[in-house]
Amino acid sequence: MEYLNKNIFSRFLGAFLLIVLLSSCKSDDDKPETTNFTQYFDCKINNEVFESTGIPFSCSPLAWDYYPEQYLSTPAGYAVLWGQKCESFEMTGIRIWGLQHQTGTLNFLEPQFADSVSPYFSYIDTTQGNFVVIENLIAGQMTIEKFTPRESGSSPLGEIQGTFEFTITDSLGMDTLRITDGRFLSTVSIAQPPPNLSMSEHTSAPLSTGMDYLMAPLDFTEVTSGILLDKGFPMMEIAAFDGTANGDTLKEYGDWFRQFGTMVTSKTTVASPVGITDDYKPAADTMLKTGVIPIMVLHAAYHKFISDSTALSSLITFQNNQLNDVARRTSSPEETLNFFSTAN
Repeated sequence: MEYLNKNIFSRFLGAFLLIVLLSSCKSDDDKPETTNFTQYFDCKINNEVFESTGIPFSCSPLAWDYYPEQYLSTPAGYAVLWGQKCESFEMTGIRIWGLQHQTGTLNFLEPQFADSVSPYFSYIDTTQGNFVVIENLIAGQMTIEKFTPRESGSSPLGEIQGTFEFTITDSLGMDTLRITDGRFLSTVSIAQPPPNLSMSEHTSAPLSTGMDYLMAPLDFTEVTSGILLDKGFPMMEIAAFDGTANGDTLKEYGDWFRQFGTMVTSKTTVASPVGITDDYKPAADTMLKTGVIPIMVLHAAYHKFISDSTALSSLITFQNNQLNDVARRTSSPEETLNFFSTAN
C-alpha cells in the first residue's frame, strides 16, 4: 500500500478464531439485487486514485447503510458510507451519527444536520499481517446532492449521491491521509447493525483512542476470552451470529472480513490469543483469483457488557469521563457469548 509512510505505527488486536478454507460454488440465487444506475465510490488518497472494486458474488465494493429509525442496538440516524478494494481489503468510509434526512454540505467538525461524523481508512499491513485503522480527524466535509432513503427492509432500495473530502492521521500523528475528489453514488439499504456503542461519546477523536481511555480503569480479569465487544471497532454485526440460525451464513467474503476486523479490534490485553490475516488471506485470495469461492469459518468466544442497563449501572459507574468498577461489586458486568459465522 503506497498511501502511508513505511514507518507507520500499526495497531492490531487479536481474537480466538477457527478458519477453514474450502472450495464451493455459488448458485444463481446468490446474485445481488440489481439497480437501474451504476454505483461508484472513488477518490484520491494523497493524490493516488482509489477506486472501489468488488469480487462478483463474494465481496461488495461499496455500500451506504442508513437507519432512519432505531434498529436493535443501532441508534436512529446512524449511517455509514464505505468503499473498498476487495482484493487488498483497503477500505475508506464515513460514519455518521444522528444524520437528518436532507441534502446539503455536512462539515465533519461542526456538522449542521448530524450529531457527529467520523471518517476512516483501514488496510492490512502485509509486512506483519496486522489490521490497521486510520481515523484521527483533522478536517472534512461531504455534500449530499441526492438522498432517497429506503422505507423498510422490504421496500425498493433508495439512492444517495454526492461528494466528499477529508484529512485524517494515524494515532501518533506521524502519517496523514488527504482524501480528495471523493464522489459516490450508491443504493441505500438497511443492513446488519454495528455493535452497541451506547457506552461511548461519538466525537471526532479516533474511536480506538476514545475507547481505550474510556475503559482504562476497568478490571478485565473476568474477560477471560480476551475480547470485549463493546471496546472494538464496529464494522459488522456480531451479536446475532451465534451458530443457531441460517442467518449465520454470509454471502460475501468481504462481510466476513469485516466481522473478523470487529472481533480483532476488541482485544482487552496483549496476552490475548491473536490471529493475523496472513493465517488465511493469501490462501483465500489465491482461490478467489482462480474462480474458487473459499468457505470462511470464524468461531470465537467473547464477552460484552450485560444488556440490563439497570444492573450494569450498579456494577460500573461513569466518573471523570471514564468507566469505573463499583467497589466490592458481587457480580461481573460482562457476559460470555459465542460467535459463529461462515461465508460461502
